[in-house]
Amino acid sequence: MITSAAGKALAAGKVVVSAIFEQKRGADQQTERIKVAYGKLRVQTLVFEVSEGLAAKGVKVNLAGADLPAKFVQSVNEIHITLAEPTVMETDKVLNIDIETGKK
Repeated sequence: MITSAAGKALAAGKVVVSAIFEQKRGADQQTERIKVAYGKLRVQTLVFEVSEGLAAKGVKVNLAGADLPAKFVQSVNEIHITLAEPTVMETDKVLNIDIETGKK
């Protein structure tokens, strides 16, 4: 039995959205990349994990070349990023999130 709305749409032969996620971690920066391959994706809050012992020092969010205002809060190793306004990503659009990190 399929209970989620997305599951029901897929079972009915409808594709809701297809997206590609990439993550790269370095000594002082972590980069997240989300590309919508098909459909539309509404985004306002994102959550990522940083390596143990690291703290987020700053966050930059960019959609298709335009900077998006965002705030972030860290809870243990999770970084919760909230965009100032909800954003709709469309097919072939890329959302880049750069997280500057450092030792806690």
